Amino acid sequence: MGSKSKIKLMKSYKNIQKEAAPKKTKKENAQDIISKSLQKI
Repeated sequence: MGSKSKIKLMKSYKNIQKEAAPKKTKKENAQDIISKSLQKI
């Protein structure tokens, strides 16, 4: 039982990391867009 729940935890943790990665890049892209638009003005 213990080992199975551990594997589930690892899988869910990896899924969370996968979901978090795109959000991080989106945030960085948004900052880049804002800084570029500020430079244009």
